[in-house]
Amino acid sequence: METVNMTDVATQQLWEALQAVKDPEIPVISVVDLGIITAVRWHEQTGLAEVVMTPTFTACPATKVMQEQIQACVATLPFVKEATVTIDFSEPWNSNRISERGKQQLKA
Repeated sequence: METVNMTDVATQQLWEALQAVKDPEIPVISVVDLGIITAVRWHEQTGLAEVVMTPTFTACPATKVMQEQIQACVATLPFVKEATVTIDFSEPWNSNRISERGKQQLKA
């Protein structure tokens, strides 16, 4: 019998849920496909979900809105007891982070 790693399952569900969060300035693309979500971690012992995001630029006016929407989205998952969203500019965002699906959504 194969063992299921619940952390991997939860992390995948977090990534899937984040597809519903759209960029407020470009609502045809999710924050995932835009490439601003740089890490997602779930801590099984505490139920903490951590999301790390790198906005498209430092003074992005939508950063706070996205941060709140991401936190609210993640908090709706039944296995999440607490959700945090950290802003990280240590590695700047660039357009190479946009997924293929995101590029198609922007073209349309």
